[in-house]
Amino acid sequence: MNLPVGDIVGLLTLCLDATFLSFRGKVYRRVHRTAMGFPVFVVIAILVMEDVEEGALTSFHSPPRF
Repeated sequence: MNLPVGDIVGLLTLCLDATFLSFRGKVYRRVHRTAMGFPVFVVIAILVMEDVEEGALTSFHSPPRF
């Protein structure tokens, strides 16, 4: 199944914006950041690190050998 990029971004935005927490019997909506351990962070971390790694490897004058 292929999703358009806009749909993926929309779904990710929904996941990151729709975070709630409960504290002392009251429910709060998180305005900034999401809860630690949120499953989508694994995917985001992999994507960010892949981008950082790719940029680092292409910036070497003589790339390391693997």
